Amino acid sequence: MVKEFALNEYMTREELFEFLGLNEATYRKYLTDGILKPFKLSESAKKFYFKRDEVEALFKPYLKSKRIAIVNQKGGVGKTTLTYNTLITLANRGYKVLGVDLDPQSNLTKAFLGQDVEIERDRSALIIFEREKKDIREEYIISRARKNIDIIGANILLTGVETINSIDIWFKLKKYLDYISETYDFIIIDCPPSLGILVTNAFLAVEYVIIPMCPDFYSPLGTEQLTKKLKEMLEFNKFLKLLGIVINQKSHNNISLEIAQQLKERFGEMIFKTEITQNVKIKESPFFTKSVIEYDKSSQGAEDFRNFVEELIKKLKME
Repeated sequence: MVKEFALNEYMTREELFEFLGLNEATYRKYLTDGILKPFKLSESAKKFYFKRDEVEALFKPYLKSKRIAIVNQKGGVGKTTLTYNTLITLANRGYKVLGVDLDPQSNLTKAFLGQDVEIERDRSALIIFEREKKDIREEYIISRARKNIDIIGANILLTGVETINSIDIWFKLKKYLDYISETYDFIIIDCPPSLGILVTNAFLAVEYVIIPMCPDFYSPLGTEQLTKKLKEMLEFNKFLKLLGIVINQKSHNNISLEIAQQLKERFGEMIFKTEITQNVKIKESPFFTKSVIEYDKSSQGAEDFRNFVEELIKKLKME
């Protein structure tokens, strides 16, 4: 007979439904996919139970760090630039931040660590997907970029993750970030231009998603596919929220202005009030390992990012 106090380590089916807000169809899907693993406390027991720590490890909200994925399956919309400048601006305000480069092109890594830097396999984000978290030495894959900023770098070998067909791989990044997240105020993930396994990992590892979108003809076309993916991921991460859409690389020509207005009308309050305008200083600043605010604090780009980070913090109710 199981002692009563030991039952705190387990959840009944009813407790599981209440904790996760499940319906029967989603519950069955979790069982089929092997995400939930029921068992009996004894051979003669009639009830199935679930290990509380396993359930909470996969589904609990994030207690300290604010985790954000910067996502758009279209390339060239400024995901890395947005991630880079946001990380530095937050760090300069005194927050401890971690940038995670999930893009095999490794542009965020190069922006922080140098254009000629090639991260070795065993020191890159790839190891998160190949090993158990207990076997990963933090000092090997986390690089100190500058004061208050750490980076988990990427290399081209990350493309191999997309070929792994296993439900277990979906939660690898979340499990690792859970392991280290108490160290950071913000964890921001720079995602590749796709909706594959790497982005799935990001969706399951974060609470918030930000979508940068250029006001051009092509950029809004994939929005429906992206929002559909977000809704699918809610089955596995009920805390996932679209924090907002950022109009990025906005120019002052008539087409850009018109499409920006159309995006505002279509998405309403989901659009950040701050718009990031096209500015040569934003493009130049990474070559000097600086944010645009540090590179030219009087530029329009610097003003845009100051306002964006201020709005971001207010949305997250951190001040």
